[in-house]
Amino acid sequence: MNAAAEYPDAAHPVRGLVASHRDWIRTLFQDLLTRLGHTDPESAAGALLMLCDGAMAAGYLDDSTAAHKTLLDAVRLIRSGG
Repeated sequence: MNAAAEYPDAAHPVRGLVASHRDWIRTLFQDLLTRLGHTDPESAAGALLMLCDGAMAAGYLDDSTAAHKTLLDAVRLIRSGG
């Protein structure tokens, strides 16, 4: 997130690396959710990525222990399909 903020130009090579890394994480989440039998692994992977982004920001801005617990609770909800 910091790299993306410091290099706002979408054509900059750093932004390409950021996008590549995020695609890798999204694909990893999607593969894991598929193996778990999730009904919509593509959407859930996008939600997990967004939750991770938010958890990182919350960990910096708020209580990191509370952010970690909230992230795990959200992951459990996504994993259950509910």
